[in-house]
Amino acid sequence: MLIYTNPIFRRHHTGIGHPESIDRLDAALEGVHRAGLVDSLMQTATFSAETDRIISKVHSADYAAQLEAASSSGQRFFHSMDNPISSGSWAAARAAVGVALHAADAVWNQKSTERAFVIARPPGHHAGRTTAMGFCFFNTIACVAEYLREQKGIERVMIVDWDVHHGNGTQDLFEERADVYYISTHRYPFYPGT
Repeated sequence: MLIYTNPIFRRHHTGIGHPESIDRLDAALEGVHRAGLVDSLMQTATFSAETDRIISKVHSADYAAQLEAASSSGQRFFHSMDNPISSGSWAAARAAVGVALHAADAVWNQKSTERAFVIARPPGHHAGRTTAMGFCFFNTIACVAEYLREQKGIERVMIVDWDVHHGNGTQDLFEERADVYYISTHRYPFYPGT
């Protein structure tokens, strides 16, 4: 198994005391260290060449442009006060998709691994086609599913989402499709209350 991350994820600042913070990234990386995996399996992944094209398949072009403009102009929130952003948020959200696509490509093409684990932020499973929600901007796993569906020989993709929160954005993106099967384990009535 290869573990993928990128230091650019540290550029997404959510504010003091926010639950989706750099501390989550540090905790995951500490787990990698404690497991003894850092020296042999850790990789700093680069963007996939497919990042922007795949994002545009999942999210509208207007939405992506709005997020980029909001991040670069110094806005503090995107779409609601539930989604704090900083000048580094656009780059981090885009990189989360790019790194995940890079990992998926390595697994699909069996470039030295059969499994991959991506440590990235911001998260993605609440993001819809045109809406940021629940600290999520781009729906990373939906982007990976779209990418995999394009690969020769992949007819269907299954996404298993285990989290205390329902990945409502991922469900909304795929609920009318037969080529992506989405399973969510979550706790009701936790956010977003579905």
